[in-house]
Amino acid sequence: MLRVRTTSGNPEGAPERVVPAPEVTGGFREIGRYELVDPTGTVDAVVVDDEPLEPAPNARLGERAWRWLPGFYAGEVAAEARIGDRAVARFRLDVSPDPRKAGREVFDAMVDELWAEDPALVLGVEPATTRVGRLDAAQNPWIEFERLRRNAPAFLRALDEVVRRPRARLVAEREDRPAHRVRRVDRGTARTALRNPATLALLRPGLEAPTGAEPRFDVPRVTESLDSAANRALAALAAAALARTRSLLRVLERLALADDEESATRSALAKRWPERRRVLVGVERELTRRLRRQPFPSVRRHEVTSAGLVAVDADPAYARAWSCGWRALRRGIGGERNAERHWLSPTWEVYERWCFVRMARELRDEHAELAWTRSVPRDLHVNADAAWSGEANGRRLTILLQPRFPSLPSGCEAGPWSISKSRIPDIVVVDEADGRDLRFGVYDAKYRTARASLMDAMASAHIYRDSLRWAGQRVDGSVLLTPDVALAPELATTEYLDRHGCGGRPMLPDVATG
Repeated sequence: MLRVRTTSGNPEGAPERVVPAPEVTGGFREIGRYELVDPTGTVDAVVVDDEPLEPAPNARLGERAWRWLPGFYAGEVAAEARIGDRAVARFRLDVSPDPRKAGREVFDAMVDELWAEDPALVLGVEPATTRVGRLDAAQNPWIEFERLRRNAPAFLRALDEVVRRPRARLVAEREDRPAHRVRRVDRGTARTALRNPATLALLRPGLEAPTGAEPRFDVPRVTESLDSAANRALAALAAAALARTRSLLRVLERLALADDEESATRSALAKRWPERRRVLVGVERELTRRLRRQPFPSVRRHEVTSAGLVAVDADPAYARAWSCGWRALRRGIGGERNAERHWLSPTWEVYERWCFVRMARELRDEHAELAWTRSVPRDLHVNADAAWSGEANGRRLTILLQPRFPSLPSGCEAGPWSISKSRIPDIVVVDEADGRDLRFGVYDAKYRTARASLMDAMASAHIYRDSLRWAGQRVDGSVLLTPDVALAPELATTEYLDRHGCGGRPMLPDVATG
């Protein structure tokens, strides 16, 4: 349906048209410039990862076109062509890394290595997606949103089937009735009748009934009730889905509005939030409507019991509703990856985190005599996104991912600080001996492979070398990590690092050299 038009400066190899899902259209590249064209002029809008694209200013007569500028991300992107509010076609677009970087094979190898270490380091909020698992307890609100959006329609349809044919249970009760309304009696009825003078007089002619007393009988009655274990369990699941939806509306709106500033290296969440808010509001409305219909109003309490799960499993409609609801609410991203997909971090951030994982592994292998833990030592007085720390015989090595160096000591000169503004280097390695002698090195990861870009990136190495302090100590060395330092070989020499206090080091997955 849609054709692809490349604009000036775009790399070659772009596809001529996009094909409908489930087929994947490849050939797109990050930081590329494309126009998605509808030659028929019937499509009203094109949405990529919930963000409506801007119309292209140079659309030809009789057609409509939209500009798409992929940011710093690589992976699979979801897109839709819409007429009004209705999606008339869905697409899966594959975006490759910038060819000036290390290439798609290398990027995929970094993602796989990160996944094996810690899946949370892979995921982000960029439009590109990757396959995720469903084990462990890790979670974040965007994963919760995507799982809810993906599974809520099937859950709502399954609830409709339950509403049409709800499970009921038989409830045995007793009721006091006059004689002319008695249809069935049991031993209990006989026992109470013999203790009631008015009833006894009715049964035995000749006995005089008390004045004003009416003969009544305590009879059994069997009724149907929708307050069953299965309905209680399903009501608890639907209520949990509704609570999750309302929580996501609050949390994600706060995150999206806090990320409304334009950034050259990240995609703005604020532009995608209106569509995602519309989805959540619709799910909230539909769940509320179904919880107001029988059997759920008849349920006295929401609870999940073993009896309820057995009853749910015995009924295909209930089992289907439970399965869909569980998939919408389940936790976990680890384990073997499956068909479920989630958003990635930008390519440069994937490289930064991969460098941390690879360096941490090298340190652990090189210093196997240390007892390693995945934590930040409290006495370092530092906040970081991730860390590994090894200690033995009075020596401690710590590697930190994006530690914070606040501006000036802030009352704690024993920790990290900056003599200028606050800094957040990518990786810092701290070497301590006997708790007194402390040395630290800084590593800045730059996902670039052009000489001009490398030399420009050295500015950050200079800044970190001159501005960062830890317990009063200056940086021992500031190193630039890059996929191809061979374009500036002088940076990678020991002499250069010793002389200038900064330098470069190549960092690339093994697949690039194998």
